[in-house]
Amino acid sequence: PLPNDPSPPLASVVRPPPPPPQTSSVQEPAASKQAKFTDGGISKRRTRELSDVFQSGSAGAPAASREVAMSVLDRWSREPTSNASKTVSQRIAPLFGDGEMLLEVKNYMEDDPSAESGRRRRVVKRDVVITTDMLDDVVLHWGVARDEPGQWLLPDKEVFPLNTEAVNDIAVETPFSFTKGCFGGSDECVPLQKVVISIPGDSQSDSPLMGIQFVVRKADKSVWYKDTENGHGNFSITFTEQGMKDPLVGKIIRAETGPWWTLMHRCNLCSSLMDGAVSSKSPEHDMFKLFVWMRLSALRQLTWQRNYNTQPRQLSGAQQALTSRFAEIFKSNPKLREVMRMFLDTLGRGGDGGDGQRIRDDILKIMHKHNIGENNKFFIEQWHQKLHNNTTPDDIVICEAYLEFLKQDCDVGSFWAKIEEGGLSRKVLASYDRPIVTDPIPRMNIKDSLIKDFKEYLAVLKRVHGGSDLEMCIEKVKPKAPQALQELMSFVSRRRGDSNVVALVEGCVECRHEIREAGMVSASADTQWVRELIYLDVAVERVVRLAVESAPKDLSLEDQCDLVALVAENLCLSMHASSEEMAYCVKNWRRVMALPARDEHWALLAKAVLDRMVYVVSAAADKYLVRMQPTAEQIGAACGCEEWTIKLFTEEVIRAGPGFALSLLMQRLDPMIREMADMGKWQIISPAEASGYIFVVEDLHTIQHKEFDKPTVVIARHVSGGEEIPLGATAVLSGSTVDVLSHSAVRARNSKVLFATCFDPNVMEELMQLNGRAVEATLQGGDNVLVAEVEALKAHTGASVANAKGVAGLAVKVPPACTSYALGMAAFDAEVVGAKSRNTLALHDSLGGGKLPEWINLPPSAAVPFGAMERVLDHEDNQWVKADLDMFVLGIDTSTEEALADSLQRCRDTVMGLTIPDELQEELKTVMKSSGMYTPETEQDWEVAYQALRGVWASKWTERAYISLRNVGLKHEDLRMSVLVQEIIPADYAFVIHTENPSTGNTEEIYAEVVLGLGEVLVGNFPGRALSFTCSKSNLDAPTVVGFPSKSVGLFIEQCAIFRSDSNGEDLEGYAGAGLYDSLPMFEAEERYVDYSNEPLVWDAAFRTDLLSKIAKVGLAVEEAMGSAQDIEGVVKNGEVYVVQTRPQV
Repeated sequence: PLPNDPSPPLASVVRPPPPPPQTSSVQEPAASKQAKFTDGGISKRRTRELSDVFQSGSAGAPAASREVAMSVLDRWSREPTSNASKTVSQRIAPLFGDGEMLLEVKNYMEDDPSAESGRRRRVVKRDVVITTDMLDDVVLHWGVARDEPGQWLLPDKEVFPLNTEAVNDIAVETPFSFTKGCFGGSDECVPLQKVVISIPGDSQSDSPLMGIQFVVRKADKSVWYKDTENGHGNFSITFTEQGMKDPLVGKIIRAETGPWWTLMHRCNLCSSLMDGAVSSKSPEHDMFKLFVWMRLSALRQLTWQRNYNTQPRQLSGAQQALTSRFAEIFKSNPKLREVMRMFLDTLGRGGDGGDGQRIRDDILKIMHKHNIGENNKFFIEQWHQKLHNNTTPDDIVICEAYLEFLKQDCDVGSFWAKIEEGGLSRKVLASYDRPIVTDPIPRMNIKDSLIKDFKEYLAVLKRVHGGSDLEMCIEKVKPKAPQALQELMSFVSRRRGDSNVVALVEGCVECRHEIREAGMVSASADTQWVRELIYLDVAVERVVRLAVESAPKDLSLEDQCDLVALVAENLCLSMHASSEEMAYCVKNWRRVMALPARDEHWALLAKAVLDRMVYVVSAAADKYLVRMQPTAEQIGAACGCEEWTIKLFTEEVIRAGPGFALSLLMQRLDPMIREMADMGKWQIISPAEASGYIFVVEDLHTIQHKEFDKPTVVIARHVSGGEEIPLGATAVLSGSTVDVLSHSAVRARNSKVLFATCFDPNVMEELMQLNGRAVEATLQGGDNVLVAEVEALKAHTGASVANAKGVAGLAVKVPPACTSYALGMAAFDAEVVGAKSRNTLALHDSLGGGKLPEWINLPPSAAVPFGAMERVLDHEDNQWVKADLDMFVLGIDTSTEEALADSLQRCRDTVMGLTIPDELQEELKTVMKSSGMYTPETEQDWEVAYQALRGVWASKWTERAYISLRNVGLKHEDLRMSVLVQEIIPADYAFVIHTENPSTGNTEEIYAEVVLGLGEVLVGNFPGRALSFTCSKSNLDAPTVVGFPSKSVGLFIEQCAIFRSDSNGEDLEGYAGAGLYDSLPMFEAEERYVDYSNEPLVWDAAFRTDLLSKIAKVGLAVEEAMGSAQDIEGVVKNGEVYVVQTRPQV
């Protein structure tokens, strides 16, 4: 379009308000649902809004308001300290409302002369610094730990601070000393009290200390202060590798490996650890640790009885107390409800002692009633002795097996088959302290009477041990249940195993809603009632999972779609506080399902929702892996659990959960949707021919630093889009959905590496089976990849050469030092700023010169030039920072991924400690104001701005940047970082345009991607895909949607400035360095889960066409103005289109 383009530039892309709620957009068609669900008096399924299932709000915790005043110790903790030491841990703890306490560990380092392989630092001294703002005199009561966490030992006198005295054999006391804390060297000072304990470093002692334990008391002993964030236990500071062991898991292991132990003791200990877990800094993490422990118990991997006899009523009481505590926490802590539900599935409900005692009494009554003698040679008496000595959940399996034996005319084979079905064996029964070693004997004459009696006895056992048995749960809830819940419980019980899976699952989901409404999530409900409702909820959820797993694979498309909606809704009911995103998926899926046509457009919409659901389920699985697996491995190793159980622990938890049922359905439905959308099995992100040896990896990030010594085809299960392509890789094939314009995609195209996503898990598995084999990968038809095994690789001149180390003729020009700290746009040239700033100037010149339409807006800009960071480092205020940075840069360790990450992190941390000179502050303020852009008004906001500036400078030492420069043979020390400063536009939408389609190479077709909110969601590799579209340059009014959005979140921010990296190592010919370094806004953007169900970009065709057409016109206009294909970033706010930056497209 020309500058006088007559098309209306703004009104057509003003984002309309959301349409009024439409019933059809948020629920399934009522008629079909009633037909499927109506059964014997069951009420019609009500419309279920899921907003009450989760606590609505942002995806993450919103950034704290800048207006909230920091506490005295929070401010004090940010004060600069001596450069001779490094603060390695810092924590602020409350003191019962009387003040706060700052706990710090500072390490003093020196070069280790014994290091032979390279420079190494060692700790020569540690200072434990404890500071409080309390005004009353206080005393530190403390001891040291050497062998294990929680240990109290008398410290050596050499480490006694002044006026320290021993008070007993394990502890000393040190009075706090008053001091004055002054902020920033000013006259603003506050009274503080402090104790400093100097501990020799690890190299100075043959038996280094693990840490210290302490409490604090007032000098008059009227109040003792303990750690309210650790269950009111002792305060603890650890500072050795051994001391970093998890104290909670340590307590569990010590108890489990002791000389005696029972299930009763386990329940009692778990109950006692609950308070500390709930009040800890990471309650969900700690609760998952306790869950892992109790699940290992439920799996019989931990002993239920060792060298201790427990009466059944004692165990029953312990179980009731613990499960009641679970229910109490469930009521009062919504964020812990997910894990508390899981807890209850590991343990029987117990009782007040009555049923526990009946376990002992009723077996004797049965024996006496039928004249069965107490002869230890026979099965019944051996079982009786086991029950009398220590009843466990195994007794349910034994009772069920004995009933099966009786029902099958006393067939012993039936007994042992049922035993094994329940997870037991002859060996397990023989291992009890009161072993069961004989077969049950036939009693044909009293068989029927025994069946009747043992059915009743089984009910007693289930009431104590069988928490989530469906019939038992219904029996417990029915007397107090509302009528609607009673009808639904009856429905679920009758229809369990029904071939009409959709009706059964829908009944279960409705039943679970009624369970919630009966008081399960009410903070004021009776705890025992809540406990019974949770048990019922768990039991009904299990019916859903079993129904899905047994569902016919030839269900119709409509039935499969209905099941996905129901099972996703079922998952929301289990996830509780973390279910918001899945609830939005359900809402959007319902609207997609309400569309009348099942065409390609419908399939694209459905595919986007399915992709988002897959991410939610995968994210939950990843969370479980992080929360559970390390604890399972620690406990498993210490307690001798079976290796296979520990290895598969988290996987089995996931398979037993509601997310797995949804995953199964999506695996079945996805190929059908892809076929309808004409998507094929592959998405080509970077087209190229490739050959090499297959290398299989779980996550591309773990090998991005690797240098392959032969051509390699990488098969990666997971790619985020932010990784570097490893040197020597000729192709990256992944099962992850990645944006076409992501960093990894750009880097692959830059390196001429084949990069493609495979949507078919079966194909991915086949490729993984070729690990280590030689293959050739070719493109077929533009949207398919054919990978064929070959006996030997042919001479290959494509990617294997292009992605080798170094690029011919590529070099970074080191600019001369600039004498200014800040520049206005008129001073932007190659000697002082990077290509990003220069392209910004070119855009402004084009706009002013008539080369761009007037409706394209450009934000005002300024820059911090090349050399500014180096000048700041040379400033006298930063001499120690520079010395540390020089040392850490020399010590960058590339031997492993972890070593590289750690050494680069040290560099970044050091840069973040820079003091910004007054001269830079004044110049930047002046230039920003004169440019007409947003300028901070308060000193506090300016400090936030300087922190963003430091962050951009520090990003010179990110892993991705360091590896990328190494891969192309550029010297990291030649890199200089200028910073483009712009006013940030609080966007409704953000877009990235490639004016030549990067996937097909079509120079006459524009490719672009659009997200809600800020563009960081698009270029920052956030989960999900953007809306993507193509548009012919010959018809800019007819964009074609390639895929609808599935991004989880949008980023939204208030007006402020953004500091954009603009190095001399970006946008070089033959090397696109864009995206390597950070661009940071002053204020943290708020993440919000996106609700696409009423988003006009998805549902309003006219609005979408106008917006995408306008974006395409921006692309062509900028390309023509700049004279070459462009990679453009921009935003839309209230209909106004802004181009934020542009660069030549690689």
